Amino acid sequence: MKALAALLLFLAVEQPPDPPVEQTKKNIKVLKGLPTSQLLPMMAFISNSLGVNCDHCHTKAYESDEKEAKGVARTMIVMVRDINERHFGGEIAITCTTCHRGSIRPRTTPRIADAFFNQPPAPPRQQPALPPVAAIIEKYLKAAKPPGDAHGTVTRVDGASAPFTLHNGEVKTELEYPPEANDALQPVALNRDRLAAVGIETVRGHEAWVLEQRHDRLYIDTQSGALLRWHRETQIDLGELPDETDYDGNTITWSRGDERLVFKLAE
Repeated sequence: MKALAALLLFLAVEQPPDPPVEQTKKNIKVLKGLPTSQLLPMMAFISNSLGVNCDHCHTKAYESDEKEAKGVARTMIVMVRDINERHFGGEIAITCTTCHRGSIRPRTTPRIADAFFNQPPAPPRQQPALPPVAAIIEKYLKAAKPPGDAHGTVTRVDGASAPFTLHNGEVKTELEYPPEANDALQPVALNRDRLAAVGIETVRGHEAWVLEQRHDRLYIDTQSGALLRWHRETQIDLGELPDETDYDGNTITWSRGDERLVFKLAE
């Protein structure tokens, strides 16, 4: 029992702290109880849904209520939560994206251009012949570079850049960006039992097999077996937050609604 208690105490100490956001940030009103690590992903979800940057709601002092849009965002969060609770039993069925779809002002009037008689007939869908998942994975593993240490330069979408190093899976750099972006430098975990081949798509001019596992999609070059793109969706308080990593030689690009980062690996 003493050994078990010591182990539990050790795990409790080793666990990285993730206090509620009202303890780490100022002027939190409707997000109380949200783990601090989820604040940036939630802001990214809103940013992506409306097609705006952080400065749409925030000033340089992020806690400021100077901008009216910030108050509107709070009202919308409460409204969306209430709709889901009242009508969908708490399931996340309605999100910011449901109405906004990349626009600040949701469209309320239908367009004549969207009428059924203006829509081109959908081409007949033919399921392409796909190799077994095991064969796709085998080709991918043969093409994959073994994970290891690396260094290079990372550049944000605003042009700011800095050197970075990757050692024993840990990324170090002086540039600030969402920590989730560092996953782009880690090997993709494959769950063979959950992988399914769902189709063929084109990525940057390359034909790619599409493999799905839970909320991830992997795009594997049909010729070389190289991983071209990793699309994943992470469950957060407001819904599913997508991000994508594109692999192109020594360049790895991570994109999310609030940020884009380019990791340029040194030869």
